[in-house]
Amino acid sequence: VINQPIHKLPGPTQFVMITSDFFVNYWVVVFGSLTAAIVGYFIANKTRRGRYFFDAIKLRFPALKWIFIKADTTLFCRTLSIMLTDWLPIVKAVKIVQTTVSNLWFQDCIADLEERISRGESFTSVLRLSPRFFSETIILLTDAGERSGNMDGMLLKIAEYTDGELNDAIEGATRALEPLLITFVAGIVGVI
Repeated sequence: VINQPIHKLPGPTQFVMITSDFFVNYWVVVFGSLTAAIVGYFIANKTRRGRYFFDAIKLRFPALKWIFIKADTTLFCRTLSIMLTDWLPIVKAVKIVQTTVSNLWFQDCIADLEERISRGESFTSVLRLSPRFFSETIILLTDAGERSGNMDGMLLKIAEYTDGELNDAIEGATRALEPLLITFVAGIVGVI
């Protein structure tokens, strides 16, 4: 069977042999390309333009975008709550909190928030301009906190709420991946 011409072997066997031959003959190209891609990612991610690019991808990746958004929203609300608890003026607190979130698009949103608040707009009305990062539930809870004068306490509750949502999103993504992995492994076993 081994000495038979490749066109008489079953399709999956041909595929494995061709792939193996490719990696044996072109391992330098494969290794070099992989290394270049990894190094290129890290170099690009150190530039502002590169970070914007990769952060935009994170916000567009359907399965994981909510995890990235909720993680930054939780961090934003929790840190801002701590700043306001210490009686820091809201404009200064928002400016400091801007540096704590990882996504540059979210940082730009917070910079806009800071600018509008410093011009006298209400915190809640500015949040409404960014539905990509702040859900209607967060906006309503913030509005209640702003009206009651308990913004720091409400932001802490929002952080706890979004943290719970984040955990649910991570568990959901994990549950969604399980059947895909099982199907993938079953397909490989079935082909072999």
